[in-house]
Amino acid sequence: MIVGTDGSAAAGAAVVWAADEAVRHGRSLRIVHVEQPWVFGLPDVPSAEFTEARAAQSGQALEEARSLAAEGRPGLEVTIENVRGDLIRTLADLAPQGTELVLGRRGHGAFADLLLGSTSLRLAGHLARPVIVVRGGTAPARGEVVVGVALDHNPKAALTFAFAAARARGAQVRAIHVWEVSDAIAPLVRDEQGFIDPLDRLADLMAPWREMNDDVKVVEELSTGQPVAVLTEVSAGADLLVVGSHGRGPLTGALLGSVGHGVLHHAHCPVAVIPTH
Repeated sequence: MIVGTDGSAAAGAAVVWAADEAVRHGRSLRIVHVEQPWVFGLPDVPSAEFTEARAAQSGQALEEARSLAAEGRPGLEVTIENVRGDLIRTLADLAPQGTELVLGRRGHGAFADLLLGSTSLRLAGHLARPVIVVRGGTAPARGEVVVGVALDHNPKAALTFAFAAARARGAQVRAIHVWEVSDAIAPLVRDEQGFIDPLDRLADLMAPWREMNDDVKVVEELSTGQPVAVLTEVSAGADLLVVGSHGRGPLTGALLGSVGHGVLHHAHCPVAVIPTH
């Protein structure tokens, strides 16, 4: 697993989350600090003293992150690496080398835009690996992984990730489909056989997943409302919120999509954005 750090508290939370996740799945952890070749938006032509100071700062951030990751996890293999380059390009190049890329909600400098700026939008959903954005600090286990399920897209990637995450935690999977309606009438969806209740369709979609994962409890839920609002509310009781990168809604041009964009801003727990391409 790969996790980015810049020495901030939010990055520290991401390191701790990634370390726990690596232990759960029996993986090693690679902690990366990206040192960008410019200062205040200008090309970096530093003096020897400045270069030495930046190297010391990077080294301190990495060593602190390694200590956080190793604390209480004696069997975890942890490596640290300082990489000089553009933040987005460097993380995008590194991501395929790991099973997933973990980032903090916000940090110092360019990392401060990981959630609220363009960085997360340019990484989540656009990489060939899951991107997890860790919001807040560590919280007591709640025993549930929530996954948003679309009825008109193949949810295989998101469901595979959600079930693996739930199994590793000993948690249940809550599969939610959110239907946007403007009235109180229960929505219907058309297929080749005619009109069926979307809750039945959700149950049919989840049936093979129940069978393949009979060791994991599954709860199916159909909610009506605005998807981001519903998923945000449910995330308050979850250990992890999993969404696919469909590229739907007003942000159709972006693979992340408006729902993924919205939950990254507002969810109460870590969010895993799973590439469907």
